[in-house]
Amino acid sequence: MTNPGEIPAAVRPVLFERFATRRPEGTGLGLAIVRSVAEAHGGGAFLAQSGPPEVQIVVSLPLA
Repeated sequence: MTNPGEIPAAVRPVLFERFATRRPEGTGLGLAIVRSVAEAHGGGAFLAQSGPPEVQIVVSLPLA
């Protein structure tokens, strides 16, 4: 997925950790769940581009 924006350097190391959020209304579970589900199926998730101008998260899954 690709969205406009930027992931600050200080956030990148914890981006996929549970409860890591910078938003007051955030739970910090979104990307942690994405990575966990991908890994449970033999794949993974990683930050491919931290911006600007775009942020790209890649989810990979093995072929069946």
